[in-house]
Amino acid sequence: MTEEVLAPLFEYALQRHYPHLCSLPSRTQRVAAFVAEVARRTAQLVAGWQTVGFVHGVLNTDNMAITGDTIDYGPFGFVDQFDPDYSPNDSDAAGRYSYRQQPAVSAWNLRRLATALAPLGSEGGAAEAAAEAARPAAASGQA
Repeated sequence: MTEEVLAPLFEYALQRHYPHLCSLPSRTQRVAAFVAEVARRTAQLVAGWQTVGFVHGVLNTDNMAITGDTIDYGPFGFVDQFDPDYSPNDSDAAGRYSYRQQPAVSAWNLRRLATALAPLGSEGGAAEAAAEAARPAAASGQA
């Protein structure tokens, strides 16, 4: 997506969902803060899921929202007896969407968001670093 299309879309999303970030002086700062906020909310969501044993069976990038929510739960389930490799998705033989992998898959998806926003001038990989910061928080449940 070109910057001329992406920039107004990003600014709209920022104003609509994260107006407190609009006052940051540079777009690079706004992009990094936006990704960090999405990452923080996503980490909180996944940590909450894991406390009750919920497993999202198709945690693809198109099933995550910039609000820190997810959609299209498709196959989902709850771990009845603790099994970190449990996946409710019968087509997930590799375990990509297993209970254990939920934080890592979420972090991978957040890095894809940061990459998509790179044309907006994310200097020095600030957005990517913000996305990566979610991984340890979600994995430890301290989001």
